[in-house]
Amino acid sequence: MELVRPFFSILIPMFNSSQYIEKCIDSILIQKFSDFEIILVDDGSTDDSVEVVSKYIKEYRFIKILRQTNKGVSAARNLGLDTVVGKYVMFMDSDDYWMNGTMIKLHEILLKNKSVDILFFNYLESSKQSQTPHTVSSTFLGKRISRNKAIESVLSSTGGLGYCWNKVFSRYSINNKRFDENINYSEDMLFNVDCILGVKEIMSIDDCCYVYNLRADSIVNTFMPTRLTFFEVLDRIGQLLPIDFNDLIVIKKQFARIEFASKLIFLEHKMYRIFKREYRNEKVITDLNKYCLGKTEFITLLLANFSFTISALVLKIIKRVQK
Repeated sequence: MELVRPFFSILIPMFNSSQYIEKCIDSILIQKFSDFEIILVDDGSTDDSVEVVSKYIKEYRFIKILRQTNKGVSAARNLGLDTVVGKYVMFMDSDDYWMNGTMIKLHEILLKNKSVDILFFNYLESSKQSQTPHTVSSTFLGKRISRNKAIESVLSSTGGLGYCWNKVFSRYSINNKRFDENINYSEDMLFNVDCILGVKEIMSIDDCCYVYNLRADSIVNTFMPTRLTFFEVLDRIGQLLPIDFNDLIVIKKQFARIEFASKLIFLEHKMYRIFKREYRNEKVITDLNKYCLGKTEFITLLLANFSFTISALVLKIIKRVQK
């Protein structure tokens, strides 16, 4: 008997997500679209996440749960990818949720553009104070964007960025590709580039379909040693790409060093000095106007050409005001 494939497979890793997972799942269930499956992957939760989602699993046959010991989000996503059967794969984080009408909108676009293998879409950044659309440069939007432009979008702060949850992937685009389980931060950026390099048709729209929950305790808002894998990710991406991308990768590294240093400047002086030294030892990119940088990134890097410390302090102030 031939396998009946749903249009979308939605993969959601979760770890101690009992506070958020219901809103995440409910945002899918209220969509006026039904041709999908949901694969939940519990990454060894120690709270009652599994109990919270059990009611959904009992009620809806298209919701499945996989369980593993705590191995990290990459291993959880990989376990899910080994299981999904949909024509297209979408990722969600367990503390985020979808906008109303997301599935119908994406379904209609993909039906009209059947040759598209990866579809980028925009998202809202949600905090306690507000919801703000991520700003995407028109440079990175279009019914057909080149692989190089898509990769630049992944690497740029005004592009689609390196997240996997603001994109739809065809099964063909993923094939046997998997997340590197040894990478603890920005693992999805490497996965994105790997997938992009294997396809021909990529589309990017400015419609906000996803709500990204900016939590104060999130890994992206704190500094931990595991975040240093970001530099390994960029080195590996650099090995995959032509030399035309070298300067953009340097810019990503330099901004990351300033950003990490801004979090440590009054807390961990030894680590702060390491970032400062690495910044000085890296190539200086003076023509910043050449790249689609966000205002914060541009100002920070421009100041750092004169003073790393002032740049780190200004970025710290900007981040505090933005919170």
